[in-house]
Amino acid sequence: MLLAAINKRDRNHRKAKKDLIMIFENPNEIPMTSDYILDECYTYVAYNIPEKLDKFEKLVGLFLAVPVGIETFRLAKEVFKKFFPRLSFTDATTVVLAKGLGARLLSYDEELLKAFHSY
Repeated sequence: MLLAAINKRDRNHRKAKKDLIMIFENPNEIPMTSDYILDECYTYVAYNIPEKLDKFEKLVGLFLAVPVGIETFRLAKEVFKKFFPRLSFTDATTVVLAKGLGARLLSYDEELLKAFHSY
């Protein structure tokens, strides 16, 4: 969702921008992401759309960055094994973190959403 919001070529760009506005305007929402997601996104932006790096940094500065700790890592290994090859390991950590925090997961990845709802 973060990448779609800054990348006009992404098929979910408009939807992501709309969803971000909804999140930031809702006082009951706390926008969160994980350090693993940020790692992947920073790498993608730097290599593929480096002209958007400053915009991306401003956007992620509005999010609470949740670190993937050792317990999340341990649990994510099980989720990864269960859903392999449909999920990346980063996706598995996202499922574990979001469930553990009781968070709503906003993603346009159908496999990630299926795993989240069945975990």
